[in-house]
Formats: sequence, structure tokens, C-alpha cells
Amino acid sequence: MTKSAGDLIDEWFDGRQADGDFVRYDRSVTYSILPPARRGAPIIYSTKTNAIATAMDNDEADADFGFIMRYGLPSRADATAIRRLVGSDELCFLGDLDPSDLMIFAWLRARLRPKRVRFLGISDWYLDRLKAKLPESFTIQLSRSEQRSLPLLRRVLPDVNTLVGEQCGELLARRRKIELEAVVSALGPGKSIVAPALY
Repeated sequence: MTKSAGDLIDEWFDGRQADGDFVRYDRSVTYSILPPARRGAPIIYSTKTNAIATAMDNDEADADFGFIMRYGLPSRADATAIRRLVGSDELCFLGDLDPSDLMIFAWLRARLRPKRVRFLGISDWYLDRLKAKLPESFTIQLSRSEQRSLPLLRRVLPDVNTLVGEQCGELLARRRKIELEAVVSALGPGKSIVAPALY
């Protein structure tokens, strides 16, 4: 029997708990949740709690969208809870341009089906919308485990190049990544990392 994308991602993360790049906490590690300010406002799922917290100190604090945040891959039980929390609202994913976060997006897309998950992660389109210019020094070499994960990433997320765009796809092919914190640094203080990409 062919394994689903969700099952393949579960196995990958569960088999690499000690390496630090592919993390799955047990259910005792809590989520940070900020409900949307109005009914029907989008909800952003992100693994980047610190970057979002920095943005919340800026102009995102008055935005109407909500957040569900926690580092690492959710559990299957969490998928049911996330679906219930989001309800009919739009769910968007915001994360790094790296194999871990891209696999978490793929996992959410597979596990929350038929709920649509909109990709707002780092991509050519995202960087353009934010007018973020990142020098090569803001990119990071993929770790060995991240490099080993690239064939699986392309299997569970076959549209990865469409999602991230030509330039970001080329970065991944060169085994480099961009973290959301680098975008925050490139933009400087007081700049939004969500709203320009969302609306």
C-alpha cells in the first residue's frame, strides 16, 4: 500500500527527533493562540513564534487576523483540534524556506484536507510583496539532515518549486535556506511580515 504524504512526513520527523532540525514535541508543549479579531478573518499557522512576536510589537498587533503558533510538527490529534479552531476561516501557513517548514506545510495540507491551507511561507512572491532584499549572507547552508530530506520533500510536496518560485527554488537546489528571522532583520524595525502578503 502506498503511504500518504502525511504518513511519510510523520515517519521522517519521528525518526529524527534528536537532530534538532525535524522536531515533533509531545502534546504537553503548548501552542500560542491569538484568536482573530473578527469573524471570517484569516488565521496564520506558523512555527516561528519569536519572529511573529517581533512582528506583533510592530504594526501586526492591531491586525484582525489570528495566529496558531508552535515549533515543530503537530501530532495527528492536533490536526483535528486545528481544524476545529479554524472552522470556516481561511488558514494560511507562514514559515521558513527550509525542508522542515515546507514539510510541515505539506503535512497540514494533507492532514487538514479538504480544508485548504494557503501558503504564505518565504517565496519569491512573499519577498516581493514585502519588498525584502536579502543578500546572500542572510541565507544559511542546509544541515546534513536537511540535505538528506530534499528527495522526500520533493515527493511529499511535488509543487514546491511552484510554491516558492524560481529564485527561492534555486536557493534550495543549492542547499541553502532563508529563515523568517532573516526577513525581519532585512526589513528593519516596524515593518510588517504578514499583512503585505495576506492582503
